[in-house]
Amino acid sequence: MIWIDGEGPAVRVRIGVNTGEAVTGSAGSAQFLVTGPAVNLAARLQQAAAPGEIVVGDLTKRLTAGGVDYGAAREIDAKGIGRIAVHPAERILTETPEQHRGLPGLRAPLIGRDHEMRTLVQAHAGLVRSERPHLVTIYGPAGSGKSRLTKELLDVIGHERARSGRCLPYGEGISYYPVQLILREDAGIGISEPRDSAIEKLRAAAVTAFAGDLEEAEGVARRVSVLAGLRRSDEALPEVQPTELRDELTLGLQRYLERRSAGSPLVLIFEDIHWAEPGLLDLIEGLAEWARAPLLLLCLARPDFREVRPTWGSAAANATAISLSPLNADDTRRLIAELLAIDDLSEQVRSDVISRAEGNPLYVEEFLRMLMETGRIEKRDGRWIANASMASVEIPPTLQGLITARLDRVEPEVKALLQRASLAGRLFSTDALTALAEGAKPDPSLLRDAIRRDLLVEADERALGSGRVFRFKHVLIRDVAYSTVPKAERSRLHDRYGRWLETSLGDRRHEIADIIAFHAEQAFLLARELGGSSSAGLSRRALDLLLSAGRSAHDRADAHAAANLYTRAKVVADVIGATPLEVAEIAGRIALSRDELQTERVSREDLMRAIDLARAAAPNPVLPELLIRSLTFERQADDDEGARATIEEALATARAAGDPEQIAEALFQRAFQRYWINDIDAMYALLLEGQEFVRSANVKRGGYILYWLGKAAIYRGDLAAYARFVEEAIAALPKGSKFYRAIGMWGSAGHAMDIGDPERALPDAEQARDLFREMGRPGFIASAGWTMAEALLELGDPARAREVLSEAVDLFVRRGQRGQIPEVRARLARALVMLGDLPAAREQAEAALAVVLRTDVESRFISEVAMGEVLDAEGDVAAAEARFREAIAILEPSGLGNVLAVAREHYARFLLHRGRGDEARAQLEKARAFWHDPLADRHRKRIDALLAQTTAVKA
Repeated sequence: MIWIDGEGPAVRVRIGVNTGEAVTGSAGSAQFLVTGPAVNLAARLQQAAAPGEIVVGDLTKRLTAGGVDYGAAREIDAKGIGRIAVHPAERILTETPEQHRGLPGLRAPLIGRDHEMRTLVQAHAGLVRSERPHLVTIYGPAGSGKSRLTKELLDVIGHERARSGRCLPYGEGISYYPVQLILREDAGIGISEPRDSAIEKLRAAAVTAFAGDLEEAEGVARRVSVLAGLRRSDEALPEVQPTELRDELTLGLQRYLERRSAGSPLVLIFEDIHWAEPGLLDLIEGLAEWARAPLLLLCLARPDFREVRPTWGSAAANATAISLSPLNADDTRRLIAELLAIDDLSEQVRSDVISRAEGNPLYVEEFLRMLMETGRIEKRDGRWIANASMASVEIPPTLQGLITARLDRVEPEVKALLQRASLAGRLFSTDALTALAEGAKPDPSLLRDAIRRDLLVEADERALGSGRVFRFKHVLIRDVAYSTVPKAERSRLHDRYGRWLETSLGDRRHEIADIIAFHAEQAFLLARELGGSSSAGLSRRALDLLLSAGRSAHDRADAHAAANLYTRAKVVADVIGATPLEVAEIAGRIALSRDELQTERVSREDLMRAIDLARAAAPNPVLPELLIRSLTFERQADDDEGARATIEEALATARAAGDPEQIAEALFQRAFQRYWINDIDAMYALLLEGQEFVRSANVKRGGYILYWLGKAAIYRGDLAAYARFVEEAIAALPKGSKFYRAIGMWGSAGHAMDIGDPERALPDAEQARDLFREMGRPGFIASAGWTMAEALLELGDPARAREVLSEAVDLFVRRGQRGQIPEVRARLARALVMLGDLPAAREQAEAALAVVLRTDVESRFISEVAMGEVLDAEGDVAAAEARFREAIAILEPSGLGNVLAVAREHYARFLLHRGRGDEARAQLEKARAFWHDPLADRHRKRIDALLAQTTAVKA
């Protein structure tokens, strides 16, 4: 206490100031509670202040350093937080708050981007000559001028042949929204246009493009109508299976764009692809690689996109990356001069702007705007000058702080309008604003004020709803406006906006199901965070919409979106107490999606938990798929009885669910299980039964049964039947699908190896592996690499085979695929023997033998051969021969005739090397007798060459 004028005590207070997000709310009484980490830290700062002192946290100090003079920082121990720095405020640098000032319009020509502009213009000009796509990605941080550069390009080449779509900052789950915008713009479809009219417009665009080929136009129109969100896949494409849908839609879009761009280049602009989901990025890269059309695919991304997608554009034949580096000091100086037109700023002020803006054009513009609004610079007699009273230039250290300060200075009604608009995204319509304001139409004067202040611009674009369309001048302005909305109000606005979307679109609401689900989810999560009573009512709506969106993602084979949506649905389901069927669906789809996408497979425990939930809610479509996926663990444990029981349960549950595709898969697995226990005749009979079902039920996913019927034929030496089955299987694959194109090439490579033609096998196997790599399918990458390496070994290139097999070993080991690990390790050992690296070869051969399954005859054979070759190279002839003989003994009762012939050939080579020609001849003659089919001519020629060596050895 101190005494004032001797009249009594006065109180000296301690003040702590901190900056950050806080949670506020009312429990229905006159007292309001404010909570959150920022509030907790403020309390610790207050406790650390001395009487009469004001101390602030780091962020507060950074945001106010230009207006407040701070003393030396000190550190304190903050209970529950740790060591923190506190900054004592010593004096305010201005006596009164700065007056609010109007915002003059600022505009400058494009500066410092001449080279980038030439690159874009040349890329567009080159399209006419090449008739091939060109993928151009413009990288730059927020405010660096990506959108401005794009606009300048369109001003040069024309806007008529440009279509634009933007990715939304809503996380994952909105895969193809930018493509929907592009298709709607191309066909002239308004978002509020009736569904039937929209479908007809898109069809008309396709028919016009495919002049004279109505059948193909109709097929393409159906596919792009699904991609545009106008029709459901099961309605438009009933003949396409879910696993094939994604590739079918991609091909449809490719064909549509190829025809729409015939004769004149088409520019497709994808804004903010750093927010894009993998499905959209795959689609763009697919267009860049496979389209045969003059398409300029112009993508705008922040620099961290490279971390998310390091291989972006690597598969495209024509790809260019443009990085917008910060403006240099001279260009920044010129930008300031162009923005202000005529200025008398001191060199000190100008230098401060240049150094603090760090070459970011938006930072320069926002900084100058802040100086105008705060009166630090003003226009006098037509010239911009700095006030004489300004001792120093203050600049907030982040653009976030600049924009927040700008929003705090606008009229409350304008700020409230901007806050509501932020719920709709960067682009919004007056209809959307009306809905967000509970039916009150936006005041045009407020919109004009926001435009005058350069916070909004009127856009000649389409947005959800009708009326005029506006856009935040920069997405960060939208982000800041959104962050300033109190969470309780944010929850209400999300709910209101989502319901408006759902109601206003009517039977077209499924087109943006992911967006509607996002708003419902955010409304629930925010209400729950605040502990409001409304969260209970919002939770069921959020769950229903997330599940619906998740099913749509699964239906279109978008595993990334499905995994994200079902994971988010689980958060809500855990709170709401979902039904057993919902819980089973969520757990099952999450497990299956992760198993498909991850290099390391889902654990058996996690998969069994999902299976138990699905069993409790049977019948349902997810249980058969889970059971079939679990077979891997039983087979790797040599548990034939357990595997058979799982297959029968999968078959029964598939029949109960009435799913013919899953029935066919279960019938195949029942046949394939006989292969695992080396009963080839039974496998063949069951495959025939499965093929009969596939034909009778018109199942689309039956090619694997045909392929394995071919394998059964070659085991008996019937190469003609094998060729027929394999060719039929490859011909039945869906056309235009990258995945099935890779499967077809892999099948062709395997066929070429089986008939002894490694020269033909190698390019097919390599191309298949590259395609699988583009799709991110680790198991298939390793399998195609295995076939590729076999061809390389036959062609005498062990060094490259070692490289390919090393990757395959790594992938199979990480995925725990015990049936494949011995196969690739054994072949890697063979490559290492050929290269003379015997210690490494022995390590691989021993590792193969250590994990080989008892019933896996082919893996046992190749592992024994690999160890035999290692021992032979080491000089242990007796041990090597024992291994070769063991390999033959394993195969003789198996019925795998072609594999046995290969084993005899390996042994014969060993015998020839030891000078034992007669014994080698006996093995080779048995092998030659097996290859009796006319198509086995290459095998016979190879064996005949070895037989000639036996005569030479004997002589």
